[in-house]
Amino acid sequence: MIIGELWWNRLVNSVRFLDDVKDILMDGKSVIMNFSDEIPWLDIMTYTLEQQLDFMTDTRSFEIHDASKIQESPGKYLFERFCSESERKKYWPDKSYEYFLAKNDNTPLHRRILCITGINSGNAIRWQKTVNEYLENRDSEERGVFILIVQGASTYESGLIGNVRYSDYITDYDCLMLCLTMLSSAKCSSIQKQYISEIAGNIAKNNVETAGILATAGLSLAENPFATASEVLHENNISVDNLYERVTTAVWEAQIKLVFPRLEDFRRELVQKHYDKIQKQLLITSSSGERVERANEIEIGQLFYICKKDRILDKNEFDLLCKMRDARNLLAHRDILTYAKLTELGIF
Repeated sequence: MIIGELWWNRLVNSVRFLDDVKDILMDGKSVIMNFSDEIPWLDIMTYTLEQQLDFMTDTRSFEIHDASKIQESPGKYLFERFCSESERKKYWPDKSYEYFLAKNDNTPLHRRILCITGINSGNAIRWQKTVNEYLENRDSEERGVFILIVQGASTYESGLIGNVRYSDYITDYDCLMLCLTMLSSAKCSSIQKQYISEIAGNIAKNNVETAGILATAGLSLAENPFATASEVLHENNISVDNLYERVTTAVWEAQIKLVFPRLEDFRRELVQKHYDKIQKQLLITSSSGERVERANEIEIGQLFYICKKDRILDKNEFDLLCKMRDARNLLAHRDILTYAKLTELGIF
């Protein structure tokens, strides 16, 4: 399945977003779909929405118009597009185009579902005003239905127009879920799938289109994150500023989320196993200057020095403790661990 089809047809919150848009349209209203940033897979979204509205297309046809290519005002554009030459001759400029369209029973506009794309901060107010004026003056159940797809502009709800904000539905978690879903059949462990997904989402800054493309690289993104990201982004004509820094930060953030809990689990397991021996060595203070009085409060660095001095652990345990301590120190200084080191630590 194409990534965009997966997003708009399978992922819970993006599907719910379209479902709520559909519900507003079923109530006889028009709707604004408000996106604060880029619109993922616009063509797939509009196609999916059209298919969901097939019950309405018995009496109305579905049309997509790109407002970014329209030079004239929205009212004049609709007047010229949906009024025949003979009907246009009836128009007198003492009324607005929107009023004329609303009162003219002969225009096919009343039997259309118009999906208007390309609306932004430069033209959003004009389009919303035009649609409002048309709907307010159309005193018939037979009226045009508008879907205004707006990017990066403030919009508001009115009596006959609903306003649905994409950001109310979609969070960083949804981006992660998209990547995890795409990797569901990949031949790697669940922790590896989560790690790949975290890296992809972090590099993309949770842009779902970019994250989805990166996640398709699979395990190679975890093993060679910079080289793989560079190749994938180049192949898909995606430009990212300061890519090396972006990738390094993305990997570090993923490792903080996945490695630090494993370090803590390892520390607790060692302390629990050797509690009495460690407890006897507690003549130390913490990094904040406080006296450490219980073994379960000891930090991994302090545990290393105690075990190095008194040989509390067997060789395998101590060797792993050294690796865990080194990993913690690297991450604490915003350095990243190689994939090989993660494997040595038993993370994967």
